[in-house]
Amino acid sequence: MTVKEAEARSYQNPILLYDGICILCNGFVKWLIKRDTSKIFQYATLQQTIGKSIIEQLGIQDDDEDTVVLIHQGQYYTHADVSLQIAKILGHPYSLFGILNIVPRSVRHFVYRWIARNRYRWFGKDQTCLIPTGEIRERLVELGS
Repeated sequence: MTVKEAEARSYQNPILLYDGICILCNGFVKWLIKRDTSKIFQYATLQQTIGKSIIEQLGIQDDDEDTVVLIHQGQYYTHADVSLQIAKILGHPYSLFGILNIVPRSVRHFVYRWIARNRYRWFGKDQTCLIPTGEIRERLVELGS
């Protein structure tokens, strides 16, 4: 799939770009797949060619790979904003996490960056990206239909 195709699809389905070697990130994606019963989210790792191309097109700096990126309805979200947008998209009961918007954005991002900087030390990392199976494979941007 080309970046233009991924761009067009982003208006239809939210795309989550994540660190494919991060055990915490992979755990979050697996958690999200289980709860996304409508199968609206699609995924790509920051290590994939398509993920790198989308990041470059969005103008996100390479030194900011410690974030996940959510592309939805022509906009993109990073850092702590990703979790809040995902909760909103998933709907009730997850949308109740929207209450965290009362916490100043700078504080939410500070906490997010602190966790992101320490994620490999606390949770570890795989030497290679997750090898997708079944349900995950059909929802990857690069491999999805």
